[in-house]
Amino acid sequence: MHRTFALYLVLLIALSGIALQAEAASSKSRKNPRTSRTAQRKSQKPKRSAKSSPRSRVVSKATSSKSKKLAKAQNPHAKSKAKSKSPIAAKTSEPKTTASPAKPKSSAKSVAKPVILKAPKVEDVQTDNPKLTAQSPTPTAMDAALVAPKSPTTDTGAKTEPAATTPTSLTPPATPTPELPKLALTAVPQKVFVAGNEFVLPAPAKLVKDELLAPLADALTQLGAKADFRAEDRSLHIESPAGRRISLYADNPNAIVDGKSETLPVAPTFDGAQFFLPTIATAKMLGYALRTDKTGALYINPTLTAVQVTSTEQVFEVKMILSAPVKYTHNTLQDTASKVYVDLPQTLLAIPQGEVWRGTGDLQRVRVGQFSSDPPIARVVMDMTRMLGYTVKIPEKPNEVVIALSLAAMPSVPTPNVIVEGDELKDAKIVVDAGHGGKDPGASSRNGTLEKNLTLDIALRLQECLMKRGATVLMTRTEDTYPTLAERANLANRNQAHLFVSVHVNAFDKPGAMSGTMVLYATPQSIPLARSILNRLLQELQRPDKGIRYRPGLYVLRHTVMPSVIAEVAYVDHQEEEALLNDPNFRQRAAEAMAMGVVDYVQQFRK
Repeated sequence: MHRTFALYLVLLIALSGIALQAEAASSKSRKNPRTSRTAQRKSQKPKRSAKSSPRSRVVSKATSSKSKKLAKAQNPHAKSKAKSKSPIAAKTSEPKTTASPAKPKSSAKSVAKPVILKAPKVEDVQTDNPKLTAQSPTPTAMDAALVAPKSPTTDTGAKTEPAATTPTSLTPPATPTPELPKLALTAVPQKVFVAGNEFVLPAPAKLVKDELLAPLADALTQLGAKADFRAEDRSLHIESPAGRRISLYADNPNAIVDGKSETLPVAPTFDGAQFFLPTIATAKMLGYALRTDKTGALYINPTLTAVQVTSTEQVFEVKMILSAPVKYTHNTLQDTASKVYVDLPQTLLAIPQGEVWRGTGDLQRVRVGQFSSDPPIARVVMDMTRMLGYTVKIPEKPNEVVIALSLAAMPSVPTPNVIVEGDELKDAKIVVDAGHGGKDPGASSRNGTLEKNLTLDIALRLQECLMKRGATVLMTRTEDTYPTLAERANLANRNQAHLFVSVHVNAFDKPGAMSGTMVLYATPQSIPLARSILNRLLQELQRPDKGIRYRPGLYVLRHTVMPSVIAEVAYVDHQEEEALLNDPNFRQRAAEAMAMGVVDYVQQFRK
């Protein structure tokens, strides 16, 4: 019995030792799971290991879940340390070891993340993305924007932050010029309109491979271009008002554009009398817009190609550059805000609608829009914090319109009392037109005094007076001939003159019932010139003031693109004024007065 008790005691001690070793191993496993797994494999006790290891792994990963989520957000393509065989589990933030029905929800959120990250690309809407120009205001919206209170989103729908400082040299943002709509002709146009005026083709046009071959060389002069046909090599040489030079050769598809060869879709032709140029290709090279209406008529229009803003300490200059000269109008508007706007009739935009410049001073912004599509009218609006004095400057090129906005009051027309020779009109190109002539005698008196003779004499004297002051003078006639009204206007447009002055004398239905001096105009841009010349004539000739008169129906005033006026010096059918007109001294004084009126006008814009 004693032996049995001793054996039992030895067995109990042995079992106690084994228990102590197991407890130590279990404690070590809780401190180091990896060592626990090694010990488990050595002791070959998978069940005990399976119970302890997952708990420790869950606790370990739970304490670092935030850092793992942050790491995954910073590098979503990093491989999971879990090395799970399930691709869905590898993308989730939870440390699952097996797939479960709930996993697809977690996976869907993870897959959607790249889409959310791409969302900021909607900021492109707030830029000048040329692909979004179709969202620019319609002409109706542009019209409303002119009279509505200013808003940062009126023109483009995008908020634009003003510059931090007032700029001193300002240019519009570099915005890609959109392509004008391509013209697709299915039949030869029945009528052609150039800048709103019908042009009669001297020979029928032809449609060849979607290109219109038409004798339009003379039509180009109505857009201010020069077209010179040379019979020796059957070529047509075109120079646009913007300075682009194009040479076309009959039966040759290669054109020379600004010194470089360019292939045309269809070669020009010459039938011995007319030069047929590829209309669509030529219009594109010159910057003209082509369109048709439901009747099949073809319209050729200038385009507004750029708007530039520059400034000095006292003056902002807004320059509008077009592909051809246009008869523009300008006006002010002061309802809820101060605005100056310029309308460019028969003009289509070749630049995106909306804001083209923004400042922080008195001139807040400049914007453009297609005010009307039929008839086409482009509008340029200058928004100001207060109404600035403004005037129209004589531009460097006839295809430009320049508005000068002054921070100070604009100077009045100067009226110096002394006539001196000098260079007051240096670089000015002026057309002087002697009214009537040849078969057209004009007005006459009971004594047989003819208007055409008086106007020629005064015009020649005016030419001399202007040349003494440095001007380049072109005459519509220098003898008793009759240039047509179209030839007179085309001379001024083709030579890109700055001013057009036509000399006339007046008459009335009841001879002797009317006397005095007046000046006629047809466009707002001509008003300052009309006033300057009338002021000088009244001062020098001391005849009754008949004022400046609006006469939009007069051909030479309507078809010249520069400031243009007709000076009616006196009434030839009034007995007293007929005697004055027959006096060479009076005619000389009239010519000197008109010349000084031109000087007064030009000096307003000299810096």
